[in-house]
Amino acid sequence: MEIPDNSQDLVVCSEVLEHVPNFEAVLEECYRIQKPGSVMLISVPAYFPESLCWKYSKKYMQTPGGHIRIFKKNFLKERFEALNLKVFKQHREHALHSIYWILRARNNMEENDFLKSFHNLLVKQMFGQAKLSLALEKLLNPLFWEI
Repeated sequence: MEIPDNSQDLVVCSEVLEHVPNFEAVLEECYRIQKPGSVMLISVPAYFPESLCWKYSKKYMQTPGGHIRIFKKNFLKERFEALNLKVFKQHREHALHSIYWILRARNNMEENDFLKSFHNLLVKQMFGQAKLSLALEKLLNPLFWEI
């Protein structure tokens, strides 16, 4: 699908860049279709929790279609600036998701009863059905987060 230059009021690239070999080409494409002065939202897993997953499980690293790189915040910021993209806000979120994946990696990517229950809690949370876990996540976001 061809998208015209400078045509989009909002460009969202969420949890994509860590999967593609040429992430800079993806950023360039996002920049190309973005209207001047509009907003681009980009999210990637944070370095710390992702590095733990890679440390604990070769299987995590080698999953087809999985993450092929880990971004450090300053590295990504430099790439944005090279494309004249201004970083005006960073947000930390999804601490419990990061903890879930770290635990999966520690368990060689296998699920057990605890991890299945943890996953079910995350699904409920995504649909607003787990208020206590949302409160817990807000407390943990500064420690285990994705940006």
